[in-house]
Amino acid sequence: VVISQAGALTCGANLVCQGVPKAARFNVQGFNKMTATITVASTPLSNGTDTIPFTPDAPTSIYLPNSGAPGIDFAVGGTITLTSTLVGGTYTGTMTVTSDYQ
Repeated sequence: VVISQAGALTCGANLVCQGVPKAARFNVQGFNKMTATITVASTPLSNGTDTIPFTPDAPTSIYLPNSGAPGIDFAVGGTITLTSTLVGGTYTGTMTVTSDYQ
C-alpha cells in the first residue's frame, strides 16, 4: 500500500482500501534563500506483537524563498507491505521528521 506525497493512494491486488487518505504535512520556516535538508526516520508499524515495515517518502530538501512565516509546506507519504500472514488489528508507529538548514 502506497500513499504518495501528494496524497494519492495505491492499493495492492486483493486489498480493499477505505477512508480518505492524507499524507502527513509539515511546515518549514527559516531564512530567505536558505535550503533545508529533510530527513525522515520511522519505526515499523506495530500492534504490540506483529510489525509492518514502513518506508517513508519525503523530499530530500526544501528551498525557502522567504524568511519566517508563512514558510514552505511539504508532505511525507510512504509505503507499507502487507503479507497474507499478517494478523488483523490496529497498527501504529512513529515518524520523526528533521529539517537542517544548509
